[in-house]
Amino acid sequence: LDRGNLRARGEALARDARRWRADHPGARVCFVGQSAGCAVLLLAAEALPAGGVDRVVLLAPSVSSRYDLRPALRGTREGIDVFHSDRDWFVLGLGM
Repeated sequence: LDRGNLRARGEALARDARRWRADHPGARVCFVGQSAGCAVLLLAAEALPAGGVDRVVLLAPSVSSRYDLRPALRGTREGIDVFHSDRDWFVLGLGM
């Protein structure tokens, strides 16, 4: 829940993705995360240039439903997929 730590981890992942792309031209870069890790992936996608990551997959993300995805979408080539359950509200809404 430490926003500064999440941002630092996202920037580190973005650096790794840029390095991977440079070392492996033409290779796909996809981010897959679950729960709080999804915030790191979104921040990483935001830190990348346009199309810096091919696809982002979020599994039961514990980010606000009001989170502005537009900056992260700019960093992706193929978009963001979100998988969640209608029952997520119980843990994320009440538990968090």
